[in-house]
Amino acid sequence: MRTKIFKIFVALSVSIFLLDLFYLDAESAPANRNSVRGRTQTSRQVQEVPATPPTPPLTFDMILSNAKDRLKFGYLNGTEFIYEDRPGHLTGYGYEYMEFLANYVHTDFEYIGFDSWDDMYNALQEGTIDIIPGMPGDHKKMPNTTKTQHVVGRFPMKLTVSPSGLKQDMTIGNWAKNYSIDYLPALALSENFTYSLQTFENYKEMVSAYERGEIDGYVDPLINPQNAKNIAAIFDRHSYYLSVRSDRTDLLEKLNITMDQLLLYQPNIRERLNTKYFRSDGFPLILSRQEKEYLAEKKKFRTAFVSYQKPYAYYDENNKLVGLTPEILQQMEKDLNVEIEIIETKSIDATRELIKNGQIDFIADSVCDQSWLKNINGTPTQSYLNLDYVAVTRPDFYENPSELPIVACCAEFLYTKTFIEPKYPVEKRLYVSNLAEAIRAVNNGQADIAYVQRNFVQDLIDETGAYNLEVGMQTVYTEPISVCVYSEADPKLWHIFNKEINHLNNEWIQNTLSKHQQATFHLSPRWIIYHHPGKSISFILFVVILVGGTYAYRNRMREKHLELVQHMAYTDLRYDLPNVSWLEREVPKIMDDYKKDDDVKIYFVVFALASNAVITEDFGRMIIKRKFKRMAEKISKEPNVLATAAGIDVEHLICLCKAPNDEKIISWAEDIVRNNKYMRTADTKSQIVLKIRVGITRYTYTMYVQPSVDRALTACHQKNNDGVMMFDEKLEKNITMRHTIEATMEQALKDGEFTTYFQPKYDIRTRRIVGAEALVRWISPQKGFMPPGQFIPLFEHNGFVIPVDYLMLENTFKFQKERIDAGKEVVTISVNQSRLHMTEAGYLDKMRAIVEKYQLPPGLIELEITETVFGDFDSKASQENAAEIVRGLHEMGFTISVDDFGSGYSSFMLLSYLPMDVMKIDRSILVAADTSQRAREILANVIRLGKSLDMKVICEGIETVEQEKLLLEYGCNYGQGFLNSKPLPMDEFVEFFEKRNAEIRKYN
Repeated sequence: MRTKIFKIFVALSVSIFLLDLFYLDAESAPANRNSVRGRTQTSRQVQEVPATPPTPPLTFDMILSNAKDRLKFGYLNGTEFIYEDRPGHLTGYGYEYMEFLANYVHTDFEYIGFDSWDDMYNALQEGTIDIIPGMPGDHKKMPNTTKTQHVVGRFPMKLTVSPSGLKQDMTIGNWAKNYSIDYLPALALSENFTYSLQTFENYKEMVSAYERGEIDGYVDPLINPQNAKNIAAIFDRHSYYLSVRSDRTDLLEKLNITMDQLLLYQPNIRERLNTKYFRSDGFPLILSRQEKEYLAEKKKFRTAFVSYQKPYAYYDENNKLVGLTPEILQQMEKDLNVEIEIIETKSIDATRELIKNGQIDFIADSVCDQSWLKNINGTPTQSYLNLDYVAVTRPDFYENPSELPIVACCAEFLYTKTFIEPKYPVEKRLYVSNLAEAIRAVNNGQADIAYVQRNFVQDLIDETGAYNLEVGMQTVYTEPISVCVYSEADPKLWHIFNKEINHLNNEWIQNTLSKHQQATFHLSPRWIIYHHPGKSISFILFVVILVGGTYAYRNRMREKHLELVQHMAYTDLRYDLPNVSWLEREVPKIMDDYKKDDDVKIYFVVFALASNAVITEDFGRMIIKRKFKRMAEKISKEPNVLATAAGIDVEHLICLCKAPNDEKIISWAEDIVRNNKYMRTADTKSQIVLKIRVGITRYTYTMYVQPSVDRALTACHQKNNDGVMMFDEKLEKNITMRHTIEATMEQALKDGEFTTYFQPKYDIRTRRIVGAEALVRWISPQKGFMPPGQFIPLFEHNGFVIPVDYLMLENTFKFQKERIDAGKEVVTISVNQSRLHMTEAGYLDKMRAIVEKYQLPPGLIELEITETVFGDFDSKASQENAAEIVRGLHEMGFTISVDDFGSGYSSFMLLSYLPMDVMKIDRSILVAADTSQRAREILANVIRLGKSLDMKVICEGIETVEQEKLLLEYGCNYGQGFLNSKPLPMDEFVEFFEKRNAEIRKYN
């Protein structure tokens, strides 16, 4: 007894001492932001208040009246509190919260990502950022910081493991700056595994270690469930605050005031963000070991429905149970890997009796009301759907609004108890057995109003024929729907269904509901007639008269119109010639005469009269049209022409012809082109030259007309100028290959099928490797190795060479950077640049970005540019544009090489305008020099020209020792070609390059 008294005495003494300390601290502490600043000091303080006027407290109005400022907000990359889902677009829970807060703080936030917490914390202390997300763990890890009063959000911790799941003994990564993981030991005990913690100072290092398989899992916050994978468990829900440096009291006060305002006027902001980022696509389904074992043991569950009504549960035309509720049950079966048996009942009371007696495990579509369901041994889960109720009334209902109406209602429904009975006295309630009777009661005047679920209204009106009733648009009552679990069932079942409902995708639920509502809502003819009898009768009479008159008129005009329609269907009105449709109809008849004649071959020949713009502008389109018609008339009279028709395109003539063989039909087509190539006009004596292209394809009676015409058109369009082209297997393969390449090239670029090869450049005198040229190779898993000549010309044509060029340039820069960083020997590597870059918007800016990214010494990257890159040098604008581009590239550290020098007419003009660094002589000059003395003189003079312009001269395509000797004789010391080495993959080039130069150094 004395011991107890002594303990009580000590406790009272300590309490009084602590209260005294608290009182002293409270007296001495400055007034908080809600107190009135500068109030008179208490009697415990002897010193008088200074005479200076008190500082007014900071208010929200003062914040808004100040000039708008800019604050820097730091965040940690990878946690998804704030993240960039596409270039330049930020998103995430934290980003949306801060953007809403910005309007209250009257500021613009600049978001700066950090790879480590220490870097972000140091930036806060140095003042380079103003605010960071407050860590809800051990605050001693963040000295000299103060957090806000209000919580930004609460996020659980998650345990991420490998796809195979939990193991018996695990190594779990934990971030040194992470939140507390107090629940982890209990989780391990519950899930029957042991673990050891491995602490990481850097968050990204921890995730990388997990991805490399060095640890079995890791713990971090679950901020965006949609992007989370392989979650074994969630636990330890923690709060996020905002933190500022401790000496930034003004900023802290500003944040506290504005967060107050945000929560005052947007109290649901955290709930809305939680819904968007945690529930929008469904929360991950995370079941404990015990729950999984329970489901595996139980395997099958029994359920029943409350509602058998569209769109929730109903029978379709095949007598199959469909609707939202059955589809939700199917999804549950799939997610939980169980079987759910549906017990059909005749009434709501029968369903309730089943759950009350434990004959079913749950009700699938129960009202979410704890008190209501407790009476039938049921426990509701969280709701997965809201049912909206609307008012159904007679048209005269609103004529006497002061009188309380009579309501028709069903006694067994919960909304009757919770909504109708408290609002309407018993004498104003008419109880009926179902909703259809309620609608009938309103329709026949027994009641004035009924409240019906919005989704049921149209079916009930159709069922009862009450088309005169009016349906309110405003929702007057909302009823949440959930799963009702048998209260005496294993508690795990309730928790499992709660998790499953949380896992269901809300958008999927609404889409499924809408799908079954499509058949529910429709405009009934009976409703229209009832509400608009006069208009309906007038409309019906009008339709009858219209149909009768149209029928009579059609019979009267049928023959005339049929003839006109046939003429229009089978005639090209531009030239008054038969068209392709006529040809398709007539060809089978024509072919009947030639099926058994082996000496005659049938062909489709397409003539394309292509006039140039000058002719059209000077003489007009009509002159071309007249020429085409005369040409068609002449050709149709040819003895070997069986039929002619105008093509779909302008000035295209399609002919069905016969000939003994391909040579004869080609010769005949060439004669047609020669005889129709020239045209005279009425006001000129000079001849106008026309371009006529011809495509030919063989035809048999087993082929369709249109595909054959398409083949001839394809052959026709292969000719750039006038000429004749025969469609053959080679052309077909080329076209197929082109289509295949264009269909797969973008995906191939994404999949890394384009790789970089290096062909060495060497000193012919010493054999030393002095450089290389980067060359693209396409290695496809389906098509194998594809030579550049097969795809580069097509890429030049369709523009895809631009991203391929940038890929080769990036790979080369990266290769050189890695060699330098490793202390390895480097040589200049040249990269080809397409002519399309010269008209590419922002070309120099993109090249500058690559240079700044890798920071290579000048001269290590050479750009090979052909003379065709700069186009027409007779244009002053072209000359200035070319000079500006070359100057810009020089300033960035590139050396410029003129590639294939001597292969075209403008090589020498190119040198006169542009300061090029390297002359790369085209292989054609070297090959010609093997057999021609004149070519040798040209080669010697080209080499002397390059040297006189202080350019490095190199010759490509060296394949023989004699060619090397000739180049050395003329003073060209550098070369490239198969004699030295073929193009090599990067690793083989490195081996070849290092071995060759090492051997040369060894012997020199």
